[in-house]
Amino acid sequence: MAEVNKAYEEGDVERLITILRDWATSPEAIEGEDIGSKLVRTIRMNDRIKRRMTQIEKEIKDLMRPDLYELKLKVEEAEKGGRDLIGEMAAQLDTEITLAQLRCEEIRADQP
Repeated sequence: MAEVNKAYEEGDVERLITILRDWATSPEAIEGEDIGSKLVRTIRMNDRIKRRMTQIEKEIKDLMRPDLYELKLKVEEAEKGGRDLIGEMAAQLDTEITLAQLRCEEIRADQP
């Protein structure tokens, strides 16, 4: 209900329609305890679960993006060897920043 109130306050008609559609197709919208009602609720619950599984699979794919996943594997491998890869990378960046700052100071000093 809070979600409905928020969408209403924001004038988000599309969100209100989506909420109404979700409710109309939800297992909870089916009343009755006869076999047909139970079957429809079960079918809708299965559909809800399948949609959620699809969302979870997409989230897992996003988390396993090649660049991030590769970095994760490298960090884990370094840890096995007793190294702190992130710490090493940070130290290297600090060195590069210091060198860049020194170069900037040299350039400023050379200007009239």
